[in-house]
Amino acid sequence: MGQFLRDSARYLDQFPSELRQDAWSRGVYPLRRKFGFTFAGAWRIDGSDEFVWILGYDGPKGFAAADRDYYASDERKSMSPDPARFIEAPIARMMTRVLLPD
Repeated sequence: MGQFLRDSARYLDQFPSELRQDAWSRGVYPLRRKFGFTFAGAWRIDGSDEFVWILGYDGPKGFAAADRDYYASDERKSMSPDPARFIEAPIARMMTRVLLPD
């Protein structure tokens, strides 16, 4: 029988390539990991400024509480430039991951 884990798919439209490389790779990604988040991966949609990433959290707080802690942290508040200002239409969807037996 499989286990069920919560993940979040994040779709970012108008996410410029220079921001992906700098603010996301050097800011968002390591800080999310510091707060206990895991990453299934991150993808750039070919020929556009669209960016998709899937992150999970399997810790004791639950995803929503860990996400609030991340955004409330001094490290996130002090990110410069703030990655959120470059995102035109973010979409975040919670998903339940099903781990299949071997």
